[in-house]
Amino acid sequence: MNSSPSVAANLSNEARKSLAILSLSKSEPIAHLADREGVSRQFIYRQKQMVVEALDNALAAKDAGALFYLPVTEAWLDQLALALRCC
Repeated sequence: MNSSPSVAANLSNEARKSLAILSLSKSEPIAHLADREGVSRQFIYRQKQMVVEALDNALAAKDAGALFYLPVTEAWLDQLALALRCC
């Protein structure tokens, strides 16, 4: 049984991001990329999927709903009108 950590487990975040970007660019087949880096194809597909999901979330249409609710009462409007007259 091999107790040493895998190559993929030792990759930095930057290296993982770089692999995902290379897989998205389709500049070379996933199998070649995996062989060159010493990781599995499944690892690269997972990294690629995470980047695709992050891009989808970043580029998704934002909800145009209200950011907060501010109840306005008649008393509050009276105070506002008085404050604006005094200025």
